[in-house]
Amino acid sequence: MTFRIEVTRTWYYVESDESETWATDPHNTETSEMEYDADAKLEYDSPVDWAVAMLGNESIVQTPNMAGFPALQPSGYPIPKGIESHWWLSGTATDNYTNEESEWTVRLVSPEWTPEMRAEVFRRATSN
Repeated sequence: MTFRIEVTRTWYYVESDESETWATDPHNTETSEMEYDADAKLEYDSPVDWAVAMLGNESIVQTPNMAGFPALQPSGYPIPKGIESHWWLSGTATDNYTNEESEWTVRLVSPEWTPEMRAEVFRRATSN
């Protein structure tokens, strides 16, 4: 069984230093996947514990430009007992040095995630 987390990060230029308005077109998008592999199985008791640790920045994500997730929010409220694969977590962060804002979208897409496992990850990763 392969538990995977899909992460998409999109960078936007901020139109003005005085405004939080985003440009309508992203200038860069990167998609990556993290996998609950043999090493992760040695460190974490379950895929849920692993996913929460990765989303909580417990360790640096081993993909360029993906480390350091912002506070994440679920795509819907309240979080039900079971969540289907079309739900996602997202968050934004501003980089004051580059005049950019980044948006992260996180999905638990592999079929091994049960709806109950997704709901647990969402609750723990968003502290809800």
